[in-house]
Amino acid sequence: AAGGDASCSASALVPPASSTKRYLILTYACQFDRVHFPLPLAFLHATPHPPVEAAPPATAWPAPATGSASSHGLHQRCEQLSREKADALAAYDTLRRESAREADRLRRRAEALSRELEEQAEQARGLEAQLAAARTDKATIDRLRAKLERHEAAHLSQVREMEITAAKQKKELI
Repeated sequence: AAGGDASCSASALVPPASSTKRYLILTYACQFDRVHFPLPLAFLHATPHPPVEAAPPATAWPAPATGSASSHGLHQRCEQLSREKADALAAYDTLRRESAREADRLRRRAEALSRELEEQAEQARGLEAQLAAARTDKATIDRLRAKLERHEAAHLSQVREMEITAAKQKKELI
């Protein structure tokens, strides 16, 4: 690593077939230094050696040797991290399920609002049609009212003329 950053890597070494001891080699590397820490692992009789490339699952780590405090601390830290990972995965699954439920609820709500909006748009179109018909009716009524007023005015004019004519004829008859 560059700039004084430290990196940590761990690898398991496969001992010769005649050896029963296993170690975890912890390597601390920084800009100018690299230090290897061999950590002894507990002996397991029946388990074959895991491949170097594959890390064993968290539950398959052997128990630390009784005399090694550093390997015991690493083992405890590994178990703690495994529990934290399991908790995080459970929380993630819960959150994912809750998010899916909320997304479904919001989708249903959006669909309901969309249907409601379509119904309101249809009602608005109906009201616009009624308004247009009412405006047409009002225009027709206004035209008929004006025509009626003209006819009434003409009728009153004729009635006055008839009254005047009747009055003149009455005078002539008298």
